[in-house]
Amino acid sequence: MSVIVVAYFFSDICGSKMAEVSALGSSLMPPLTKAGYKKADSASMIAAGTAMGMLVPPAIFMIVIAQVTNTSAVTQFLAGFLPAFVIMICLMGLVLLRARKYDWPVDVRASFGLIRRAGVQAAVPLVVPVVILGGFFFGIITAMEAGAVVAGYAFLAAKL
Repeated sequence: MSVIVVAYFFSDICGSKMAEVSALGSSLMPPLTKAGYKKADSASMIAAGTAMGMLVPPAIFMIVIAQVTNTSAVTQFLAGFLPAFVIMICLMGLVLLRARKYDWPVDVRASFGLIRRAGVQAAVPLVVPVVILGGFFFGIITAMEAGAVVAGYAFLAAKL
């Protein structure tokens, strides 16, 4: 299920599905294989997660469709979050069912302390989706401005 959640949030940062498949596949396949998952199961989870990511902004195809149909890319971005979230929940349910049916490996149960530490470590990168969605929702920034703001934030976060 964590692969699906990672794909959802990585889609928010990436924009290109080919880059997302490449990045997630190369970084998630070895640990999944080491944990005991079959390569076919791991690849199918990554593929399903990245396919869901087509609805998560900033999807390049949404920008192209907005240009062709003369509509707002920001409106399409805002409209994509909820369906992508519903698909993420459905995919997680499917993974849960398959995990029970095929006896997939089980990781340790996360404690509250572990979740809190992970949240603190992820706080800096998680600002990016908040800036993009919040900026679009409140009409503060356009898609191009969001790209510039996020690029500047990523540069500062990497340097500091």
